[in-house]
Amino acid sequence: MLANVDNIEADTSVIEGIKAEAKFLRAFYYSDLINKFGGVPLITEAPNLEEQGDLPRNEKDEIVTQILQDLDEAAAVLPVGNEPGRATKGAAQALKARVLLYESSWSEAAAAAKEVMDSEAYSLFPDYRGLFKLENEGNSEVIWDIQYLMPRFGHAFDNAVTTHSNVAPTKSLVDTYYMIDGQPLTESPLYDPSNPYENRDPRLYQTIRLLGYMYNGEIDTREELDQTGFGTKKFTTYSDSTSMPNISGGRSEVNPIVIRYAEVLLTYAEAQNEAAGPDQSVYDAINEIRNRPSVDMPDLEPGLSKGEMRQVIRHERRIELALEGKYLQDIKRWRIAVDVMNGPVYDWQGDVYTNRSFNPDRDYLWAIPSDQIDLNQNLEQNPNW
Repeated sequence: MLANVDNIEADTSVIEGIKAEAKFLRAFYYSDLINKFGGVPLITEAPNLEEQGDLPRNEKDEIVTQILQDLDEAAAVLPVGNEPGRATKGAAQALKARVLLYESSWSEAAAAAKEVMDSEAYSLFPDYRGLFKLENEGNSEVIWDIQYLMPRFGHAFDNAVTTHSNVAPTKSLVDTYYMIDGQPLTESPLYDPSNPYENRDPRLYQTIRLLGYMYNGEIDTREELDQTGFGTKKFTTYSDSTSMPNISGGRSEVNPIVIRYAEVLLTYAEAQNEAAGPDQSVYDAINEIRNRPSVDMPDLEPGLSKGEMRQVIRHERRIELALEGKYLQDIKRWRIAVDVMNGPVYDWQGDVYTNRSFNPDRDYLWAIPSDQIDLNQNLEQNPNW
């Protein structure tokens, strides 16, 4: 696209807009590659097998520099507003903030997130469950999503109503949700082991299917939640109290949200806390999320240390962004994956459902696929694979 778009007959503004969207997408895909593999070959010219087929891996820092350049150039051209499915200035700035956060560039990440916040182009959608629903696509919180429209494009996020064989939340995640008084289960007087899901952070009920609770007009049972005893609600079409016919595989059309405003607030809070400590703006960002009308969790207690605020923000990221594909990268960049990814996975009764392991000498990066190394002998494999 970038190599050929200048050859078409169109207004300069149209051509520049196409270039900006292409740069945004290149930055997005490269950001995903470096998170998984570290350094990869950096290609900024049109595909050419003879010239590029045996390129070695670039250093990760070189690719980050290119990503940030692409996003800055895209943001300078793209429109501010939210255009469904298309890159915008806000999407480029928000992705830049995420990339900088993942690279621990704290001050720069906070500044990039603050640009999105100060634009006033986005706001938290009042209904946490509703912001992921089909009827509310393109709401005020969506910065960039992937467009699906039946019958042309569909996905299988809904699976079947009676099973969640592909995605099963763990007891560890469920137990992470605090009580409505803002205290963890182990400290709150509201926690009742005989009714473990009562009086919890409302985001629990809006994110995860629970035994004995309504979903698609029926009470969920063990037969319906056939793995860990928990299922997913995010990015599904069904509601709780209303029953609708089963959606067959590949026929779902809810738009998965890739970047939303709550993540920007969390990015700002984490980066600002690491750069300058827990000033009032950090409290404001977290409390804004906790004060969402359908959540209404208590404000943070004042006087937290930098370390205490760090743990609060990490907890808030896990809860607010649960099942949105951010947690794995979070625990890797926080260097705690070895602690939380080793050992048993428990089901709703506390029984071991399966075991998993994480090798810190290997698993912070994925393996370069062997077929790619077969095609290009100059690709060096990641350590210990």
